[in-house]
Order: sequence, then C-alpha cells, then structure tokens
Amino acid sequence: MPKNKSGVFMMMKEKIISNILVKSGAYKDLESPVILASGELGIYFVNTQFVLGDRDVDKRVDEFGDDSAALIGYAERRRSEDHDFNKLVHLIAYDVRELFDRSDKEPAVSGGQRRDWIFSGPVAKVLGVPHVSVYKDGRIELVDENDGKADRIDDLRGIDCVHVVDLLTRGSSVYRVKDDVQYGWAPFVRSAGGRLDHLRGVVSRKQGGESMLGFYGIDAKCYVNVDGDFLRQYSKHPDVAVAYFSDPHGWSVDYIKKNGVDFLVPFFDPEKVKNDKVFAFLGENMHGKTLRDAGLMDDLCSKVERAYGKPLDSIVGGK
Repeated sequence: MPKNKSGVFMMMKEKIISNILVKSGAYKDLESPVILASGELGIYFVNTQFVLGDRDVDKRVDEFGDDSAALIGYAERRRSEDHDFNKLVHLIAYDVRELFDRSDKEPAVSGGQRRDWIFSGPVAKVLGVPHVSVYKDGRIELVDENDGKADRIDDLRGIDCVHVVDLLTRGSSVYRVKDDVQYGWAPFVRSAGGRLDHLRGVVSRKQGGESMLGFYGIDAKCYVNVDGDFLRQYSKHPDVAVAYFSDPHGWSVDYIKKNGVDFLVPFFDPEKVKNDKVFAFLGENMHGKTLRDAGLMDDLCSKVERAYGKPLDSIVGGK
C-alpha cells in the first residue's frame, strides 16, 4: 500500500474507473477471437467510449466526428445525463488541474480526432479552459470554454496543453516519425508553438505507448492498465486472458493451429470486410505466415469462396 496520499488516491481512481469500464461494457470478454486493427487476434474489447452510457455512441462519433464542437457538445449532454461518465471526467480533471498549477503558461486541454474529444472536451469544460481540437490533417481549432464555439487557429504560442486520450496502445496517433517527418497530435501542437509535455489517458492496453512517448518528452499516464492484474480481477476467463496478454501473437498462433480457420470466415464477408484489418492479418509478418506454416491457407480460401461465392483474393482486393 502506498504511504503517500497521492498514491492511495491514484489506487482509488483506478478502482473506480475500472468498475465503470466493466459496468458500462467498455471492457468486455469475447466468446471467440476477432481480428483487431493491428491484424492481431483479440479476445477482449476495450471500447472506452461506452462509458458515456449511450449504446449509439459510435453513431454519434461518426455523425459529429469532423466537427469537434458538435462532438464535445454531445459528450457534455451525456455528462449531464450519466452519473458514472460525469464522475470519470471529474477524476481526470482533478489531475489535469494539478498539472496546470505547475505551469507558467496559459492552460488548455487538447484532444485528437475523434474519440479523444468525448473525454478531452468535457475535461476542458469542467476546468473552464479552452479545448484544442487537433485534426488528423494537422488542422487545429480552439473551442471556447464559454460558448463552445470552435475557431481555426494556427498559433498556440503561450499555451500549455495537457492532452487527454480515450485509449493508449502504441502511441502512434500521438507521435510518429515517417521519412524523418513528425506526425501526430503532439507534433501538430508543438509545430504551432504550443507546449505538450503531458498526456493523461482513460485506459492503456500496455503496448509500449508510455515508454515511446517518454522518449519524445511526453509524460504519459493512464488511469486503468489492462494488464495481468486487471484481467485477473475483471475477466470472466482470467487464465486465458492473462495468457493472451503475456504473448498475444504466440497465443494467436497457437489458437489458429489448434482451432483451424472456421472462426475466421465471417471476417471475409464481402459486405462487411474491413480491408485494413484483413490485410494486416494476412501479412507476412502476421498470420499469413501462420496459416501457410500450418497448411491452413488453402482451407481458408476454400471455405471463404464456398461461403460467399467469391475467391478470397477478390474479396480482399475488391473493396
């Protein structure tokens, strides 16, 4: 047990937010593995946005996702209607206020398009500071803390942003470098003259994002870590979940070899296929190699064509 009050408070917040995640279905065990965006298999979902208490939240994100002020307005309405979401926002705001107290610049809360905004926006509102909405194309808007209106801004000099995210995995949305060019929420803010040295996240999947961002001068902390301790306490199948968490790729390889390809066929439905996921899954460094090494690739091709009347190659390449 931590001896200082700060450590005890952090443990209390972790417990409270963990319970909200499970209660709202934001954390959910799956009965059968699914293909994740990375191309890896997943056996539990972490859909942080479900803590808003609205099962149509994804539709609202799609509807308002190119308009940060509208999406923040929606999140604020949800905060007034859902006690647990309101509680979570206030817990985050408490920490962010402490970071502002140490700063010598004008405070703001930043968030990246799109799901960050449903958390970062309400935190800014609670603290009575502007919200810096960062878009994927590098565009930046400043959402006024009083009237909620957004204005395009190119100059953030004198502003210190604490960045709030829904979910932290590898951290590439926040900071990545390609061909010696920096991309992501932090470089966009910094290139406009703003400071962004702190990130607070609702959930971390413990995939290395914290240490990677630390390399670029960003102190990244999350309130709930979906790790072995969390899974032992909250998963319905803790032994399986912990084994998966310890080595997701190795677990996935073993699962495919043991169970075959039947569970994969629905992911290649021509009406529903998501090319980014299946391309990654079938990649040479992912499970295309697994299927070939196990002699299962022909079986997958055959069963997909039998189910949908189209060759797998045409389904994957045709959308």
